Amino acid sequence: MQLEKPVVTARLYGVVESRLESLLINMLYLDQAELGRIRNKLLTTLDEAAFTAAFAEGWEMSEEQAIELAERVFGEGD
Repeated sequence: MQLEKPVVTARLYGVVESRLESLLINMLYLDQAELGRIRNKLLTTLDEAAFTAAFAEGWEMSEEQAIELAERVFGEGD
C-alpha cells in the first residue's frame, strides 16, 4: 500500500496530540518544541485544509486504528 507520507504523518501527529490531551501529559519544554517543529513542518508541506483533515482523522482514531496505521507505515504488520 502506497501512503502519502505527509498526510500519514499528519494523521499520526493527530493521534499523538489526542493521546497527550486525554492523558493530561505535561511535556518537557524540549519535547514541546520538537512537537511544534513537526507541526510547522507539516504546515509547510501540506495546505491547511489537507493538514486539518488528516489531523482530525488521527485525532478520532481508536488505539487499534492508530496501531494498525503505524504498523502499515513501519512495515511491522506484514
